[in-house]
Amino acid sequence: MMHGHRMMGSTRGRGLKQHTLWQILGKLLPYFKDETKRFVLTLVMVAFKVSADVSLLLLSRGVLNVVENFMTGGARGPKATVGELIAFALFRSDRELNVADLPALIVMMAVAIAVHFVAGYFRGYIPGIMISNVAFAIRRALYGHLQCMDLYFFDRTRSGEISSRLTNDINQGVSVFGMTITVFIFQIILFFASFYFMLRVSLPLTGAAIAVGLLFVINMRFFVPRLRQRSRTVQEKLGQISGEVAEKFSGIKVMQSFTNEQWEMAIFTDRISEHRQSLIDMARLSSFTSIFGQTIPFMGTLAILGIGAYQVINGELTIANLTFFYMMRDRLFMPFQMFAHLSQQMALGLGGLDRVFEFFSLRSKVTDRPGAAPLSEVKGDVEFRNVSFAYEGDRRQHVLSNISFTAPQGTSVALVGASGAGKTTMVDLLSRFYDPTEGCILIDHKDIRGYTLQSLRDNIGVVMQEAILFSGSIKENVLYGNPSSSDRDVEESLKMANAWDFVSDMPDGMKTVIGERGVSLSGGQRQRVAIARAFLKNPRILVLDEATSALDSVSELFVQEAIERLMKNRTTFVIAHRLSTIANVNQIVVLKDGAMVEQGTHEDLLAKKGAYAEFYSQQFDSLARRR
Repeated sequence: MMHGHRMMGSTRGRGLKQHTLWQILGKLLPYFKDETKRFVLTLVMVAFKVSADVSLLLLSRGVLNVVENFMTGGARGPKATVGELIAFALFRSDRELNVADLPALIVMMAVAIAVHFVAGYFRGYIPGIMISNVAFAIRRALYGHLQCMDLYFFDRTRSGEISSRLTNDINQGVSVFGMTITVFIFQIILFFASFYFMLRVSLPLTGAAIAVGLLFVINMRFFVPRLRQRSRTVQEKLGQISGEVAEKFSGIKVMQSFTNEQWEMAIFTDRISEHRQSLIDMARLSSFTSIFGQTIPFMGTLAILGIGAYQVINGELTIANLTFFYMMRDRLFMPFQMFAHLSQQMALGLGGLDRVFEFFSLRSKVTDRPGAAPLSEVKGDVEFRNVSFAYEGDRRQHVLSNISFTAPQGTSVALVGASGAGKTTMVDLLSRFYDPTEGCILIDHKDIRGYTLQSLRDNIGVVMQEAILFSGSIKENVLYGNPSSSDRDVEESLKMANAWDFVSDMPDGMKTVIGERGVSLSGGQRQRVAIARAFLKNPRILVLDEATSALDSVSELFVQEAIERLMKNRTTFVIAHRLSTIANVNQIVVLKDGAMVEQGTHEDLLAKKGAYAEFYSQQFDSLARRR
């Protein structure tokens, strides 16, 4: 249902703040609660992998010691036990190793490599399962949340932006966070293990390495937050582009019929130019942050080799220990480097999750009131009592003003008026897509806000002027009216809607796939499938946005007959576009600029020679001229 007043755009600008890292973590962690066992198992794999990584270097120090002793002529001696080899590796023994110890060292290194492989595989695979499960849970929760949002939200949010947050933002954000948690823990353990063993080798060298490592902290502290903001800008621009593309191509016939391709191309070029510039800005900052982080290890190499060389020359350090320290320095710098890299990735992920949780923070303005009761055993008496309505953000401009009338059960009401008079808004209020600004609507003498939303809408059926069907089969589209129905019920509904003849002639019958928006069906066929859907729902109250105005005469005959059958014994509201089709309704409500200016039967209103008679005369004069 479209309204001329709608401002399609982003949700940004509603006064919503960006979430901080801790706020996002607080919102994200509950989705990990079902992944506790996998998380613990991941930590075990992390511990094994760190142990294997560090063990390889410690055992390498033993091999280097053997080589150094061989070169200095001290390579002969008794073979060390496994315990003595482990003690040497852990700096708990001053025993020198010799050639006889080399086979045992190599075997131990091979075992460490095997542990590294197995633990590394599961350290990557298990978090992958966690990430998939969490993304599934968030996407499902967000989809459910969006389903409950009111039309105020959808009036102001592009469908492409919603799609972007449901897909790209969740994927990017959860992937980054899921991998970051395990990598962060791995790097923390690796850092402290490396720090301990490097400290056992040389205090001055360790101090120099830590000083260089602090440059990574500077990189994270000053540049990464700016990168996060640039990332969010890029994602917002992309969301806007997605929304505009979806909107424009859904109306491609209008664009081409008005030959506005060049104009639309100019607008699109402006949008993607803005996105390109935001990408360039982010690339510039990201490149500087990245190369700055890559340069820091070279500074560390300079400091370690410079200080280490002096210590070796002065006899304070062996070549084996300097070589071991140099290899270990990668393990010390790696956490700093990874923290910088993870911070960049976190900046990208935060931008996506911030946008996702922004949607979660929105609340529908139309909700069940405390104590709302189910609408059951419906008779169908409807009353509009002093109803006024204005859209949010423009409360001074009323779309409806002081509307009052009753529709007894089983009767029909036609809503007549020029485009923008408020006809669609009235039926939107009846289904509580919005709530009145003033006054109330009653069903069976009770304010509809006292009923639960689901039970209210369960009792209201809608057939739109343009039948909205979904990709899938005819059966699936009809079952949308009542998913628990049987094939026999679906068939009966299709017969009642005058649709069974053409459906049964199709090769796959009810299982025929009709394509997106029912593209493989004619307009009349789509309308009859939509009417069958309403039959299957079997509501007590019916809303018809006149379904025959765009059909050929044969299709109109079939559809009109089905509609009359559908209206029987139901309270029906007809949004009338052609006055020739509403002569037999029980009452007509005439709207002008949101106000009810006339009410009565077709004959009574013609006799009054007022607004309705004028509408009627204009339509028939226009029809006569076209003939």
